[in-house]
Amino acid sequence: MATSTFPKSAKDGAIRERLVFLDGLRAVAAVFVVLHHMYIQVWNIFAHSHPPGIWESLLKWCIYGHFSVTMFIVLSGFVMMMPIARGGGKIHGGTAAFLRKRARRILPPYYLALLFSLVMLVINRKLQGLTPLFAVSIPSIILHLLLIHNLSPATIGDINGAFWFIAVQIQLYLIFPFLIHLWNRLGPLLAALTASIIGYGAYFLLRDTTLRGITPHYLALFAIGMLGASIVFSNSEATKKLRQQFPWRATLLIGAISTGIFCYYLDWEKALGPYVYLSDLLFGLTTAFLLIFASTESSLSVRRFLSLPVMIKIGAIAYSIYLVHLPIVLLLWSCVLKPMALPSLSAYVIMISVGIPIILALALLFYQYFERPYQSLKK
Repeated sequence: MATSTFPKSAKDGAIRERLVFLDGLRAVAAVFVVLHHMYIQVWNIFAHSHPPGIWESLLKWCIYGHFSVTMFIVLSGFVMMMPIARGGGKIHGGTAAFLRKRARRILPPYYLALLFSLVMLVINRKLQGLTPLFAVSIPSIILHLLLIHNLSPATIGDINGAFWFIAVQIQLYLIFPFLIHLWNRLGPLLAALTASIIGYGAYFLLRDTTLRGITPHYLALFAIGMLGASIVFSNSEATKKLRQQFPWRATLLIGAISTGIFCYYLDWEKALGPYVYLSDLLFGLTTAFLLIFASTESSLSVRRFLSLPVMIKIGAIAYSIYLVHLPIVLLLWSCVLKPMALPSLSAYVIMISVGIPIILALALLFYQYFERPYQSLKK
């Protein structure tokens, strides 16, 4: 999960204050994915299990936790592009420094979370009386260490089902310097369009193969986030005019309504299945519209909500939440709630009320000791 980087000046301090809502947006995405994973533990949506009565309609939004990843991708492209758009299109310190910084920021917490996930798998199987206790193959561990486990359907959901996204994110960061080159040669709009064509072209080529886990259409969403940052931060006359005169409020509203109608009309099985490339694009565009609108609008209630201290604090540990939450959810469900044979709704309420505080507390500890120390190259 990308974190914001600002140069130090009075003007930059004002920009930082205006953009603290980005942490709040990370908080929303992180909590959303936790609620989603809790939901699908209690109700196996693939076996057409759903909440009773009216609760099915009230909680149906939890099924769409996949969109939290879409939001993270767009947000990551936006944040990565911010200092470059403000700095004239150059990566500060060069490509090697950028990749070192990203590796130091993401890899140590990921490897520690990988070890944590393996330990939790053993504990989970031990408590359930399953054998063998260690049921993960060595090749799978190697692929996870190399962050290419998303290249195989056999390992993409192994060890920790949320880790496929970390591999995708690292792969996007490796492509990022090429995207900057494209940006400087073609300009923001044409570069984003070119990246989108490449990403979606690769998606259609690979979607029926074993390499579909690369999810190449995320390249388009990442580029859309980068385009959003270019619109907000670039000093060119064209982008200034665009951000000041374009009807971003109406565009955001149209994007949100279109995404909602699309998902409602298709239902989740199609929207997150064969048509996921379209629903991702609609939601990704809506996220970019929100980022542009919230970054430029001075009196926005949504931004004020996302800038609440509690939202900022949760957003600061969003990466740690993402890394550690799933083993806790699986353990709580398989070893505590499922054996109790509670009504499903009661189980979900307990899962939320007990599980989320545990996850937040553990994520905070993980952040303090295993993520925060790697946030600065100076340490």
